[in-house]
Amino acid sequence: MSVFQEFTPISAMQRDYRGTLAKTAKGPVILALRGKPEAVLMSASDYERFVLMEVELKRLRRIMQADRDFAEMRAGNYTELLP
Repeated sequence: MSVFQEFTPISAMQRDYRGTLAKTAKGPVILALRGKPEAVLMSASDYERFVLMEVELKRLRRIMQADRDFAEMRAGNYTELLP
């Protein structure tokens, strides 16, 4: 199953790049080559939101790992480092 809903052929973008760029106002545009997804074109604001979401996801993963590590320590599963 593909997460992509609609493809725009790369050749259509070559013929009408302004029309293809205008489509990015509604969301990312999947560019297809020979009927298969090849690239994704998105507005700068969508890309910025994507990057910020990725940064936040990494932060949340670090928090989750720290929670797991603290739970292990509370359960007594740790090794003491001696000087």
